[in-house]
Amino acid sequence: MIRLLILITLGFVPFISRAQSSGVIADSAATKVFSVDNFEIPKLSVCIDSALAYSPLLKANDEQINIILEDIKIRKKAWLEYLIIDANTRYGLFNQLSLTQQTASADVAIQSAKEQFNYFAGLTLRIPLSYFSSNKNEQKKLKLSIKDAQLKKEDLKNELKKLVVTEYFKLNRLKNLVDVHLNNLQTANIDYMKSKNDVKAGMATMTEFAASSTAYAKAVDAFVSTKNDYYAQYYILNILIGKKI
Repeated sequence: MIRLLILITLGFVPFISRAQSSGVIADSAATKVFSVDNFEIPKLSVCIDSALAYSPLLKANDEQINIILEDIKIRKKAWLEYLIIDANTRYGLFNQLSLTQQTASADVAIQSAKEQFNYFAGLTLRIPLSYFSSNKNEQKKLKLSIKDAQLKKEDLKNELKKLVVTEYFKLNRLKNLVDVHLNNLQTANIDYMKSKNDVKAGMATMTEFAASSTAYAKAVDAFVSTKNDYYAQYYILNILIGKKI
């Protein structure tokens, strides 16, 4: 009888050792699963201001307005295209004319040729009448284009604000869901470990252990899935506002 008891006791030693080893592995895995980064989320107004400041769409719209403004400046100076400056210089022998009034009538005499330097300069402005009406119409079109671009910019700003608000509250919702699923996972883990120990002690059936094991697996899946969505949403908001929050 004593011998049989010793054999039974020795038989339980490896089982207990394996159970303790499995418990250490399970605790290590649980610690890894339970870990989650708690990102600091700024105020909504900060996110909106950052998105408006760094949005490439708004910057592209500003560049479009600048291009139109440059076109208006060019159109205002278009009259210079009709301004002609002409100049000429000559050097050589030229006949000299002289007027003499020694008698009652004025006489014109041609003196001998003389080397000298002559120059000419002129400024001519020839603008067709159609220029004034066409240029005025072109400038009017460009100003309307600026107004249209500014309206589009305001529309883009409003759409961007709406998008930031939507993604911001989605991130906050996922953050809260992560906390909820983490609590559920911790509870399921406690029930799983208790059921596991109860099975070893003969206080619970395998059916009960299987139920707690299934509940724990579902809790892990729900938590990991929500955590991944939370991380993805965090980086989406970072991209949207143009910098790391």
